[in-house]
Amino acid sequence: MTRQITEKLTYKGQKYELYTEPLSPYLYEHPIELFGRTHIESTGCWRGYVGHWVIEDGRLYLVELDDFDVFRPGYILGDLFPG
Repeated sequence: MTRQITEKLTYKGQKYELYTEPLSPYLYEHPIELFGRTHIESTGCWRGYVGHWVIEDGRLYLVELDDFDVFRPGYILGDLFPG
């Protein structure tokens, strides 16, 4: 089994790897089709994305989302969370 690419976290200026997927509960309710994906681009990232997170004032924020679909390089957070 291929090791999966981890989510990224910045806390107090330090960078860490997250071995959890904080976005999973949201995507469970709003399926991954939001990414327009019909296939997986990397066996190292079955979920199809890598979230970049930051902790500020005791809260976890998603600040960037890398999409592994070569036909749509990058994903705008406003597309995932409209309004």
